[in-house]
Amino acid sequence: MRCWRTGVVLAVALAAVEGCRKAVPAGSAGRSSSHSSGGASSGSRSVNFSVEGGAGISSSGDTATFNFDGGTLVIEKSRLVLNGKEVAKVPEDAKAIQIFYSAGTLTVTAGGEKIYTSQMGK
Repeated sequence: MRCWRTGVVLAVALAAVEGCRKAVPAGSAGRSSSHSSGGASSGSRSVNFSVEGGAGISSSGDTATFNFDGGTLVIEKSRLVLNGKEVAKVPEDAKAIQIFYSAGTLTVTAGGEKIYTSQMGK
């Protein structure tokens, strides 16, 4: 009988500790957050991303396709296409493209220079 009581007390204590680890930080309004990062080579340039939420990237020839919570961003040799609409020109000599997505804001840099930023709608 004593082992059974010890087991119950242990189970309750573990459940309480587990509940503490799942506490929602102040100001998060119950949202969970995750972070994704990665990259791919597209022709002679690298395309890297660091974003809140899930994301992935693929490339074929001079084109990289980046999928994230805000939609799809296609990075072509000379332009950015966001959700089917051209949104910016990309310098053809840019060797590195960086994509950032945080708090609903998408920012893209080419060669360290900002070429596009937008607050994504919900």
